[in-house]
Amino acid sequence: MKDKLIRNSVLTASTILFIGCLVKLLPNRSFQLFLIAGTLGSTGIALVKKERELQNVYTTINNKILILENQIEKITENPDVNKPELLALIDLQMQEELQKVDEKIASLEQQIEDEVKISNSELQTLITKQNSQNQSATDKLKANLADLEKKIVQTPGDSKLDKTDELGIIELLKCKRVEIEPAPVEHNSQLNQLANHIARNYNSLQDFRWRLIKSIEDSHAFEYCLINKHIEDIQIHTFFGSELRNLGFPEYRYANSSRTMYIPACQDQVKTKFIRFLKGGWFEVYTFNKIIKYLEKNSQLKYEFLLNPYANFFKENDNRVYRKHELDLLLSIEGHLIWIECKSGNAQDDELQKYSDNNRQFLKLPKQNVLVVCFKFSETRAANETQQYPGITVINPKSLLQSIQTILNNRSISSPVLKSTTEIVEV
Repeated sequence: MKDKLIRNSVLTASTILFIGCLVKLLPNRSFQLFLIAGTLGSTGIALVKKERELQNVYTTINNKILILENQIEKITENPDVNKPELLALIDLQMQEELQKVDEKIASLEQQIEDEVKISNSELQTLITKQNSQNQSATDKLKANLADLEKKIVQTPGDSKLDKTDELGIIELLKCKRVEIEPAPVEHNSQLNQLANHIARNYNSLQDFRWRLIKSIEDSHAFEYCLINKHIEDIQIHTFFGSELRNLGFPEYRYANSSRTMYIPACQDQVKTKFIRFLKGGWFEVYTFNKIIKYLEKNSQLKYEFLLNPYANFFKENDNRVYRKHELDLLLSIEGHLIWIECKSGNAQDDELQKYSDNNRQFLKLPKQNVLVVCFKFSETRAANETQQYPGITVINPKSLLQSIQTILNNRSISSPVLKSTTEIVEV
């Protein structure tokens, strides 16, 4: 759709400029040909007839210009038009059209020279005058093209964010006396895949996951027998085991004859991070992947994010840090700041109360912009918890994308068209 819009934009803009070029290149052609025709008999009469036909064309062109000029204004105000590409294509096409016009003029001059035996000096005078007009028209055309370029570059629709939106997450929160300490972002495709695997097969993997956590904490190996498991469960567990080889367990193996998984002791360098991932970090990764996939589907949205940053909260008129809290995810979409917390287990009342208090006292975001995603909550329980806490919206994973879309649909600035969340396949 976007490519089609660009092609239509180029065609319309080029047509306008080309028509303007024709009118400007031949502004006084009628007067000159009448002068020649008045002295050249039958040849002149033929030229007068030809000139009348051209004059009718010019009248039609002038009417079209009024219509097309309105269209170019609409095109240049459209933020979806690729403006550098539009300008380049217009410039290229205009060079081609100008060359065609010059060739037609040269051909007409040659006909006049051949058919009308006027002196070289008179002919040269006419050619010089016409060349001067051609150059003047070309200069004006280039000036118009430069004005068009300036207009396109400065189009208000180019920027979807106002000055406040462009400050970024850290600067926006600094205005609220919240100091953000970003954490380094680590991309691990194996962890991403494993997080999605745990989310899809949570109940099946529950026992094995906690056995694995305990073995890592105690620094010992263990065996896990799958002899009584269904084929589907065996496949779920062995896939998990195969992913462990790249995550600090290079000596992991599975004995098909006894249907037993052999998990060695975890390597020390990944021990702390992997325990955090298994205990609940997997749900943060899963949630983040789900949001990013949604944003990629709606590629026109501008966004930025911070994973696991620390927030230093300050009281008014006090420069000392009042409270320090790790946030799971801060997300800014089109300037709308969203705070997301992920709870893979049973969210406790004191945790929900803390999130609500921190938002109302420090972040001061709209209630719908603070999402506490609880993996085990039903929609009914999530709705009940939301009513209980005034500073947060409690949801389950199924409602995540719809909740984000609701925030964006309530924007005060013009909303781009979003793809329905039903079109997005679960990660």
